[in-house]
Amino acid sequence: MPEDATLEMDYVLTGSGWAECTVRTDGKWATVTASYLGDALGDLACAVLALVAGAERAEAGFQEEPGLYRWTFARLPGDRVALHLTEVVQDGHGERLLFEVVCPLVTLVAATVRCLDDVFDRYGFDGYRERWMEHDFPTCVHMQLRAILEHLQTRNDANEDQDHSRHDRPAP
Repeated sequence: MPEDATLEMDYVLTGSGWAECTVRTDGKWATVTASYLGDALGDLACAVLALVAGAERAEAGFQEEPGLYRWTFARLPGDRVALHLTEVVQDGHGERLLFEVVCPLVTLVAATVRCLDDVFDRYGFDGYRERWMEHDFPTCVHMQLRAILEHLQTRNDANEDQDHSRHDRPAP
């Protein structure tokens, strides 16, 4: 499993009540689909928010007709997260691994916020609702994740500045 990799997510509404999400990192990628039977984008955003709030584990499901893709997130030491994307086997007895990555929590939050930003820029609130049909764009979670990302980036920048200032001092 790649350690501390980059992460990108692209979510597109492909038709009335249908979506496709591609997740990629360092040359690996997987594309999964979802139907309006669930709130795929909202569930994904809420799972990431749960991790930021301190959950050790969170899941999101992309429901199909039939089928299910499961996003499983697990906190690791050092503010890192493991992501496993699996396809639940039709008979419900087992899962097939499609994608896995380990990355810093801030990387996961940033990828999620960029994905939400792109979806909102592409469709807007009304366009999303019209195409997704059963669920609204996850505006509240989007705003929360964006604020958290700004905080995490500011904290990381401050930590880097402290590290540089320690190394820039002359030896005693």
